[in-house]
Amino acid sequence: MMTLKERFKEMKEKKQIVWNGKSGQEIVEKAIGIVGFEPIAKIAKGDDWVFESVEYYIGKNRKYQMGHLVYERQEYRCEGIDGDIEVRKQIFVCPDGSILVCFVTREENNCGSCEMIHCNLNRIISNNQELTQEEKEDILTYLAIEINQFLVSRGETIRN
Repeated sequence: MMTLKERFKEMKEKKQIVWNGKSGQEIVEKAIGIVGFEPIAKIAKGDDWVFESVEYYIGKNRKYQMGHLVYERQEYRCEGIDGDIEVRKQIFVCPDGSILVCFVTREENNCGSCEMIHCNLNRIISNNQELTQEEKEDILTYLAIEINQFLVSRGETIRN
């Protein structure tokens, strides 16, 4: 599987994407007008990763905290006899251009009696909202690719 950086490099070489000279802020601002935002779940429970019960984060405006997932990395995974558990770092871009760093625990339990996978998701907002240089680069690359795909789908070209 190709990494984001490899995909971005390939697109630049094929002249499919041109963001030379654009700042990170310009890329984020362009992406905000293009990407879709969804409420960020705090706790979710369900079966086979279809959630029946969901509690969402509430933002400062007393509405759902909206975000677009731009980065995800597995931090920990343990496979058990009757299920698995994993912890992932997730980074969302929000409609105002801010970044939200979270950690999510995903748990799945294989139920022998109903033959379904019972799933739990618990997300916390990290106290540390700092990004590493690698995370910043991966996020900007991901957003640039999303912008490119949007423009190509509309038959538009990317302007420097």
